[in-house]
Amino acid sequence: MKEDSMEKEVRRGVRFNKIALAVLALLAVVGAWGLLSWFSRPLDNSITPDGLAQHLTDGALGKTGGVYYVLDSGSGLVDALDLQAWTITQEEAEDEPLVVFRLWEDCELALYEGGLAYAWNGYASSDTTGAVWYTIPEDTAQTVASLLETDGQIETSPGVRF
Repeated sequence: MKEDSMEKEVRRGVRFNKIALAVLALLAVVGAWGLLSWFSRPLDNSITPDGLAQHLTDGALGKTGGVYYVLDSGSGLVDALDLQAWTITQEEAEDEPLVVFRLWEDCELALYEGGLAYAWNGYASSDTTGAVWYTIPEDTAQTVASLLETDGQIETSPGVRF
């Protein structure tokens, strides 16, 4: 009789282990699917190169060297950015940006020396990616900083500091 009860206990333990393993496997599959869905979200239209060009064509508020500048439409900013040469990258800059543009509240474009840019839209919908790093031509950040300093109007009291 002891052997029968022991066999039952062993079978219960094996059954429990199989059920627990099945539940864990199911959770792992659901978690992997969730991560893949999260990382494969499309880029928010406002921070694609075309979206950035659309927002920057009519002028922009930018900052370089701690000074705020306003560029009017027709300043050549979009041409200086050379947006068609930008490619998405996983690399991130470690230093401070040379130039930052405020596109609107919670949406910025930062240019870094060394050929990197970061575009961020805090209002991007949850089914899109609201931040992205780009590899840009090496001299773009310096070219745009020079454009701000030469063609931009100094803004002493911007509506928002960034």
